[in-house]
Amino acid sequence: MIDPGVREQMLAPPPASTLLPGIGGSIKHRCEDFVVDEIPAYGADGREDRHLLLRVRKRGMSTPEMLKILARDLALQPHEIGCAGRKDREAVTTQWLSVPIASASQLEAVSIDGFEILESHPHGQKLRTGHLHGNQFAIVIREPGIDAATAVQRVRDKAMFIESSGGLENVFGEQRFGHDGANIEDGLAFLQAGKRLGPKAKFLVSALQSALFNLYVVLRKEQGWLRQVLPGDMLQRRESGGMFRVEDASVEQLRMDRGELVVSGPIFGAKMRGPQEGSPAALLEQEVLRRAGLDPEVFARAGGKRLPGTRRPVQVPVMDFSASEAAAVDGLPEGVQLRFSLPAGSYATRLITELQCGT
Repeated sequence: MIDPGVREQMLAPPPASTLLPGIGGSIKHRCEDFVVDEIPAYGADGREDRHLLLRVRKRGMSTPEMLKILARDLALQPHEIGCAGRKDREAVTTQWLSVPIASASQLEAVSIDGFEILESHPHGQKLRTGHLHGNQFAIVIREPGIDAATAVQRVRDKAMFIESSGGLENVFGEQRFGHDGANIEDGLAFLQAGKRLGPKAKFLVSALQSALFNLYVVLRKEQGWLRQVLPGDMLQRRESGGMFRVEDASVEQLRMDRGELVVSGPIFGAKMRGPQEGSPAALLEQEVLRRAGLDPEVFARAGGKRLPGTRRPVQVPVMDFSASEAAAVDGLPEGVQLRFSLPAGSYATRLITELQCGT
C-alpha cells in the first residue's frame, strides 16, 4: 500500500509557477477548443509493397476507439494498424497511422462519424509507438477569473518563467493513471505478483513506472536539483538526445547552465541505465523506490524483454508559444487562445495547469 501523501505526489505533482498569478478557467468546452496536430518523426518512403501511411483527423473519440472502428471497416485486427501515439478524446486531432497495403482498395469506402482520411502515402514499414517528433496544440482556456487581456498577459509571464526555469516539468498527466489513479495500485499488484506480464498487465505496470518518475521529479525539485548536476547523474544532450553518465559534475554544470543538457529521470526497468552506484544520484533513485515501498530488484525479476525501462528528461521546452484573446462563440464565454508545441510524450495539460494555478 502506497502512503496517501506519496500517492498524491505521484498523481498530481505540485506546479512550479504558483507564486505567479494564474488565470483559472477551464478547457474542453467543445472539441474545437482542444486541437492537436501530430508532428511525424519521418515522412513516407514511397515503397509500395508493405504499408500505407495515413494522415487522419478524428473528433470526439479516443485513439483506441478509432483504431477499433477502423480495423472493423477494413477487416483487420486492431494490432495490424500502426499508431505513433494516443490523442485526446474530447478534441479535434490529426495523427498518422499505417495500414497494410492490401487495405488500399477499401479506404474510399470507410465512413466513420467524426473521422476522415486526409492523406495516404506508400511506406515500407509499420508505424510504431513513439515514432513521432512531437505535437502542436491550439487550446482555448475559457472562463478565466479575470478579463481576457489581463489573462493573456499572465499566461505570457508564466511562459517566460517556465522558459527561464529550464522548461516545463515533464511529469505525466493524471489521465495516465486511470480513474482515481487506480492504475497505480493495479500495476503494483501485477509487478509484485512476479508473474509473466501480458499486454494489460504491462500497460498497468507502465502507469506505475510513470508514477515513480513523477515522484522522482517531485523529490528532485524539493531539493532544488532540477537544474543542479549531481555526481553520478544521467544527463541528456538537448540537441541530440544522447545520454551519458556524469564524471565531473562541475564541468557538466557549466553546460547545464548554458542550456545544453537536461537531467534525466528513471522509468524503472530491468535494462534501465542508471546513475553510478553509490553516488548521490543513485541514492535519490533508491529513495523513490523506498517511498513507494518497492524492492529495487522487483523490476529485474519482471524481465528485460517485457519491462526494459528507459530514461526521460525531467524538463522539456515549450516551443512556438503564443497567447491571444479568444472570442465568445456558440454561447461559450471568451477566454485565451494558446498555441504551442511539445516533444513527444509530454502533456499539454501540465502546461495548462501551470497557467491556471496561482493567486
